[in-house]
This record gives sequence, C-alpha cells and structure tokens, in this order.
Amino acid sequence: MDYRTLYFYLFNQITDAVEELDAGMYAEARERLAAAQSSTEEQVISADENGL
Repeated sequence: MDYRTLYFYLFNQITDAVEELDAGMYAEARERLAAAQSSTEEQVISADENGL
C-alpha cells in the first residue's frame, strides 16, 4: 500500500474542504470530508484483504 498517495489525497481533500468552509459551504465541506474518509478507508481495507 502506498500510504504517501493516500496522504496526498486526504491532504488535498482537507484543503478543499477548508476552502469550502471559508466560503460558508458547510454541507459541501462535510460531504467532501465524509467521502474522503470513506474512500480512504475502503482503499486501506482492500489493500489489507489483498495482502498489499
């Protein structure tokens, strides 16, 4: 598993969410963060199941 790739993905999603929060786009920021969390979790679980 390339955790560096996951780190950069999460970092970018968090950066975008902070920008959305600054713009008052609270629902969009929450949605973005929840989707990033779910996607990252799925990637880690999948890698663990495949022995990566």
